[in-house]
Amino acid sequence: CPIIIRYAESLIVPPSVVLLTAYAKVLSAWSDGQAFSIVIPSWQHLPVHPDINHIVGDFTRLAWLPVNPQQTLSFTEHVLAVHAELQRDFAEAPASGLSVLRKQALKPGQRGSLKFPIVFTDLVPEHESKLPAEFSLTKTLSRTAHVDIDNISTDHGDTLGLHWDVAEAVYAVADVELMFKEY
Repeated sequence: CPIIIRYAESLIVPPSVVLLTAYAKVLSAWSDGQAFSIVIPSWQHLPVHPDINHIVGDFTRLAWLPVNPQQTLSFTEHVLAVHAELQRDFAEAPASGLSVLRKQALKPGQRGSLKFPIVFTDLVPEHESKLPAEFSLTKTLSRTAHVDIDNISTDHGDTLGLHWDVAEAVYAVADVELMFKEY
């Protein structure tokens, strides 16, 4: 979407950060004032070997964005704060979010209490371009255990694709439609 791209360029942030911030703002409005976190998966390979992009495997890295609905930043200030937070998180990339979560979950008294049901999946061309030419991204559907809502953003040339995968047992359809419209 050209408007989002121009806005992101003016702030020197990726367009996905603008979308993530909008997602956080919308969910904040529906959170009853409760703080929450959004899980952001990334599939970028760390440059640990010259042939790393030729290796098949799960290279998923996760970042967690804490969201405080009481925060009173302007949208632009919030976009810049989200970008700074993600920069810090992904700069610590060798510390896998999954391994940190596993260690935290195994601590006494924590078992079963760590849940991160909100996800922001961004499938932009930079991820897609790493696929070999004979592969392409088609329709997406996520069905991850313990995920209640997942934003899936795709870019198809001049068209921005936005999709929310929602656990129907958790959110009322009418509420989801209103939230998505606001997004």
